[in-house]
Amino acid sequence: MSLQLVRQGIRLRADERSRLPLLDAYTNATPQGWLRAATQFEIALARAGRLVDVGNLASVTIEASPYKNRNDSRIFSRTLAGAALDNSVTETTWADGTHQHALFSFNSTEMNVSLGGAARADFWLVVSAVTSSGNPLVCGAGRFTLVEDGAFAGVPVAPGSTAGLLTVAQADERYVRPAGALNLAAGVTGPSGGGPTKLDGLATTLLPTYYALLVRETGLGLTAWVLEPDGDSGANARSVVPVDHDPVSNARTWRQRL
Repeated sequence: MSLQLVRQGIRLRADERSRLPLLDAYTNATPQGWLRAATQFEIALARAGRLVDVGNLASVTIEASPYKNRNDSRIFSRTLAGAALDNSVTETTWADGTHQHALFSFNSTEMNVSLGGAARADFWLVVSAVTSSGNPLVCGAGRFTLVEDGAFAGVPVAPGSTAGLLTVAQADERYVRPAGALNLAAGVTGPSGGGPTKLDGLATTLLPTYYALLVRETGLGLTAWVLEPDGDSGANARSVVPVDHDPVSNARTWRQRL
């Protein structure tokens, strides 16, 4: 079958045990989309690095709200019933882009939201689920950026939902652990090399300064790394620069401290 363009795709692996921000598998970076472009979110659900059996889920939901005011109206929200989930996903079919547990599609109008007059705006994206026994689960969350590209300017603006999201305190409790805690970086096998299996490939903009991670390095065992300001120094020379490092807005470096 020939390759065709249908919607802009954003592919997210939501790991219920991870507190790291969601990353787009297509770019290994914070998910980003064009304003007013028809969009599909391709979601895989995992726990501690392993894809899960979704047969016990009653529903899965994706929703987004303003980044700083997460109790404000959602810019979009959609729920899939458990019967609509694909439980045949494997690591192979996820990696080759042919299958995902949940596929959420939004049209051009639904993706035409207000950016407050700016050329780009950040939103808070959450993937959640409810089990067949009624237990709510937060599967993953993080920053989602929409960018004004100048195309399709005549598309109507989508109305916002009046339903609320998690409070800031609730979201922070789920997604950002206090600085100084040692958190095992699931699936990370070394400090450098880029991509989701390396420390320098992880997005850090949502992490607090002095956030600490344990990395299970191949051949070395567990090593401890701390996200420190660029100006900090120490006797240990091992350091890696995050993929989203910015000298102005995110001037921080991972340094090994154990």
